[in-house]
Amino acid sequence: MVSSNCSLYIFIYLVEQLIRSWSPLIWLHSEERFLPSTVEFFLPEVTVQDEQGTVIQDYVTPETLIGGANSSALHMQTREPLGTTLETK
Repeated sequence: MVSSNCSLYIFIYLVEQLIRSWSPLIWLHSEERFLPSTVEFFLPEVTVQDEQGTVIQDYVTPETLIGGANSSALHMQTREPLGTTLETK
């Protein structure tokens, strides 16, 4: 039992080290308006469209998201306009 617990702790430690070594570092501007979020938060806010703007997939989930070669000409479009990132003062 002790041996398996040690193995688990070693495994968890190694996974954490891999994550720390290979995770991207992200710096955001102090006035950034569009902060990072999860995929689950983002997907309900977009549709998948083709090059002509035709909605191919209206309600997207991680399980239903079109991928692979079939998605090379598709893009995601927000349901509501985001506005401009640079505001005139």
